Order: sequence, then C-alpha cells, then structure tokens
Amino acid sequence: TTAGTVSLGNPQVGGNVSLTTSTSSIDLSGAHVTGNTTVTATGSSNVTLSTALGSRSVTLSNGPATMQAVLPGATFTATSIALDPGSRYNLVAGGVMMSNTVNNSGLILWTGSGLISLAGGATFNNLPGGTFEAQNNDALAGNQAPAFGAFNNNGTFRKTAGTGVTSLGATANISFNNSGVLDLQSGSVNLLSGASSGQFNIASGTALTFAGGTHVLNSGASFTGGGSFKIKGFNAPTVFLNGNVTLSNLE
Repeated sequence: TTAGTVSLGNPQVGGNVSLTTSTSSIDLSGAHVTGNTTVTATGSSNVTLSTALGSRSVTLSNGPATMQAVLPGATFTATSIALDPGSRYNLVAGGVMMSNTVNNSGLILWTGSGLISLAGGATFNNLPGGTFEAQNNDALAGNQAPAFGAFNNNGTFRKTAGTGVTSLGATANISFNNSGVLDLQSGSVNLLSGASSGQFNIASGTALTFAGGTHVLNSGASFTGGGSFKIKGFNAPTVFLNGNVTLSNLE
C-alpha cells in the first residue's frame, strides 16, 4: 500500500504475509501470524507490532520510517529487523525476543518498564552511525543457555533518562561488546560480560559498573567523564586487560 492505513485487527494467519508501504501505516498490533511476514517500510511510514508473531522480516529504509513495538506479553520469534539511517524503532519494554537479529543504523528508543528477554541467542547489532537510547531503569536479560544473547555496539549506546540502574544482563548474562561509544548521561548502567575496545563516557553523577561475569578490555578501550567506574557485584566480576588501558575514576 502507498497511502492510508492497513490494520490486520486480530486475525489468525497461518500462511505468508508480505506488506510494503511508502507513506501509510501498517498496524499489526492485534495479529497472530504463524507463517512468514515481510514488512518493508520506506519514507514517512509507520509500522506497529505488539503481539506474538511468527517468523518475520521488517526493514525500515529511506527514513523517516518509524516502527513501534509494544512488547508486554509478546514473543517475537526468528525476527529480522533492519533499520537504515534516518529510521526509528520505538521499543516499549518488556517481552521476549526469540532468536532475533536487529541491525540498527538508525535510532532505537527504549522506553517503558519490564525487562526484555533475549532468548535463543537474540542479538542487537548497533552498527556505525546507529544509536540505541535507553530512557528507563530496566534490563536486557539473557535467556535459554548456552545462547544467552548479545549486544554488539559499533555505534552509540546512550542512557539519557532514569536515575536508577539500566542492566545489560539480569536473570542471565548477555555480552555487551563495545567497539563504539557507551554514553552514560543519567543514572547507572550495569554490564554483566563482554569485550570492549571502544569508549565509555561516564558523565558526572553517574556510574558504570561491571557487575558480574567476564570482561575483556582490549587496546583502545577508554574511560572519560567525571562519573564513577566500579568493578563489583554479587556474581564476582572478572576483568582482563589486553593491552594498555587507563581506568579513570575506578572505585
């Protein structure tokens, strides 16, 4: 469709669904699709997802295409989501992302309450130029060993709201692998494992904590800002330095 709104309401769809839009809205918030769903949104389009759906591919390209995913109680299974520059993904916690891959070159805005469970090795790839912005005090949690899930940050992970803790890893570890920038502007961020060669910018009055698991700091890793960096936690974190790394404001 190229104009108007397409709403699937609350159907039970067992086959394959293919939807393409350039200026319209596609509302899948009430649909239960067990087959393959392909959604391609370009231009000033809006896509809404919020329930249990089967294998699905969503591509947002040629922004400012926007997707809203309201997750409470939902399970997204084997979903491939790609955001091109200029696109936006509003991710409202919490729910289960099962074996998903998210490739982000645009903006992902994470709000709401309730943890997001990355099951079956679900992975966020925040690509160069991409921004993942947290505006809450919640968690991305691993699930279903041994593939707990991962967040690979080659762009910018930024926390801008919430004075409490945003945790990457809760009921089980996920790896936060940082070769980009973690920009902490509000509250605290806890990391449970990962390998990093990127920048950790910790603003005054904030705190970054390696709160458990194994962390590898490679050459190039840097810590800036006036906030606190802590290595402590219930799960006895271990840190390996692989090269010359300066740990500023370590507590």
